[in-house]
Amino acid sequence: MGNFRKLRAEEIEKMLSQSCFCENWDDVSVGEKFNAEFCRNVWFSGKVKIGETGKKNTNRVMFYHSGIYYARIHNCVIGDNVYIYNIGTHIANYEIGDDTVIENTDTIEVNKKNAFGNGIKISVMNEMGGREITIFKGMSAQFAYMTVFYRHDKHLLSQMEKIAEDIRISHESDTGKIGKNVKISNAGTITCCNIGDFAQILAAARLHCGSVESSKDAPVRIGTGVIADHFLIHEGSSILDRATVSHCFIGEGCDLAREFSTEHSLFFANFIGHHGEAYSVFAGPHTVTHHKSTLLIAGYFLFHNAGSGSNQSNHMYKMGPLHQGVFERGTKMGSDSYVLYPARVGPFNLILGRHTNHCDTKDMPYSYLIEQANQSVLIPGTNIKKVGTIRDADKWKSRDKRKGKSLDIVNYDLLNPFTVSKMFRGKDVLYDLKIRNVTEFVNGFDEQVYKFNGAIIPKTALSNGINYYKLGIVKYLGNVFVDKLLGSEINSKDDLQSFLHSKKFDCNEWFDIAGCVLPKNKIENFIEKMDGGEIDSLEKFDRAFKEMSEKYSKYSWQWCVFGIEKYYEKPMKTMNKDDLTAFLDEWITATKKLDEWFLNDANSEYSQKMRIGFGIDGNQDTANDDFDEVRGEFNKNEFVEKINLHLKRKTQLYEKAIETIKKFAKDEANL
Repeated sequence: MGNFRKLRAEEIEKMLSQSCFCENWDDVSVGEKFNAEFCRNVWFSGKVKIGETGKKNTNRVMFYHSGIYYARIHNCVIGDNVYIYNIGTHIANYEIGDDTVIENTDTIEVNKKNAFGNGIKISVMNEMGGREITIFKGMSAQFAYMTVFYRHDKHLLSQMEKIAEDIRISHESDTGKIGKNVKISNAGTITCCNIGDFAQILAAARLHCGSVESSKDAPVRIGTGVIADHFLIHEGSSILDRATVSHCFIGEGCDLAREFSTEHSLFFANFIGHHGEAYSVFAGPHTVTHHKSTLLIAGYFLFHNAGSGSNQSNHMYKMGPLHQGVFERGTKMGSDSYVLYPARVGPFNLILGRHTNHCDTKDMPYSYLIEQANQSVLIPGTNIKKVGTIRDADKWKSRDKRKGKSLDIVNYDLLNPFTVSKMFRGKDVLYDLKIRNVTEFVNGFDEQVYKFNGAIIPKTALSNGINYYKLGIVKYLGNVFVDKLLGSEINSKDDLQSFLHSKKFDCNEWFDIAGCVLPKNKIENFIEKMDGGEIDSLEKFDRAFKEMSEKYSKYSWQWCVFGIEKYYEKPMKTMNKDDLTAFLDEWITATKKLDEWFLNDANSEYSQKMRIGFGIDGNQDTANDDFDEVRGEFNKNEFVEKINLHLKRKTQLYEKAIETIKKFAKDEANL
């Protein structure tokens, strides 16, 4: 905007002739390119600064000249080439950036000193309190996770609350900011809000006490009828179609629309919320709910998909709505499914039906939890062979809408040390149940079943689950081993022996910190640094997590060494040619078996039963032709082609790995 000067006498006279008014024109300063012609019917009060006016701009329909028309302006700094038109009440106590458009809007004001959404406390997970979190601009999913779920570490919590409070204080002001190239049109009231660059606020009903973090590369859109109170909205997100938001943190790339309503919730990267509602929810990255009758309440969700009519209960009508649910990464709730809290659902579990027995399946990943004869029936590991599971993992990364620097660290690996370590534990639990043979008859079942953490496991499902987990474990360990082997310089027997002596993590526990997968001991070391004051700012917190996440591949390989030795009950450094060849053979067999299952599962979508409703005015041939036109041929399906290509690539890697092992591995054990 450059320097400002006092108005000249002829400019004041011009503005008076255009129905402008000010009690003291000395309080109005203007830029050198200010043109009084383009201020009409304006009432100025307080200290006002105005930049360049009169620039001709064109929108999609017509042109306009920057300036101020039919408005009351109080204590504002207005940048160059700003267009303000038809303000119902006033704009007060704002700095407005260059090239911004504000039109047909009722009120924009800051009426008291505040922090613009920073410092708001949200009662997440538990409506009655106990897990409150102070939100602030730039908070990551990892910061929120540590604050919400580590209440037992009072010193850590104190450190994190101090970081949040320092940030709140830094944002306190009695003047709001509207950035550059912002468009605010046909809006209602905007009070105590900061609006970032390139944001679009079109026909919103009310925005109160919040911040919109927007940028040119990732603008925020707020649309028709939106009501948002006490909020923070981050880059690339959109709040549209009469969505209602109260006391919420909305992270990057989120989409809330179609009358979605929410209170006291956290939403992180790429959350989608349409039609339904959420209350006291911690929604980690890639959580999706888009059906009218769907409720998310008092739960932690990550990579979660909520089916139509799915819901949960946090109230048992005893001590109040104080119960919580945990849905680990990749869970799905089918249509009309229900879970009574408290409950914990393991990674990549599919929930079908109603469940009131407080199930805990955290150590049974990739399972089905279904309702049968009013019982929760667990089918361990079966989801690992379903094509929908890998399709989900394939699509999540492609649907990441974030641009530039991302707040949340998100690990997209379908198989990773966190989920595979749970396979180890799940396999051991199932073995133990099988060996002890602690079965009994349950009403509604023809065979004896095993009871497990609020669910029952049929005998056949238990045996199959053990095999599924073995396949998953070998598949993952082989993937990491082969990638590391072929990515290393192996040109001699000594090179291979050095490779086989790789360092290992003697630890089977990994944590999934809202999408960031890390070993338990690294998180413990991080907490020690927080407690010791070494990490005492948001910048240091984010940097520490980033540095740990950047070593994920290293940590994964070290854990893979541990996993190989645990699974085969033999140190990797002592493995000879036969041991390694047998391991690789088992890996490629598991890979082929899983890909075969994926293809069979996908092919079931092309069966005759799936053709019902096609060719409605013809015979079966017509139905087949109609089906092929709409769905295409199985072998030409894009996802089917990906699976076939994957198997071809893995087979090539297997052949190269076998060649290396046969060439350089020792015939006898390396003792």
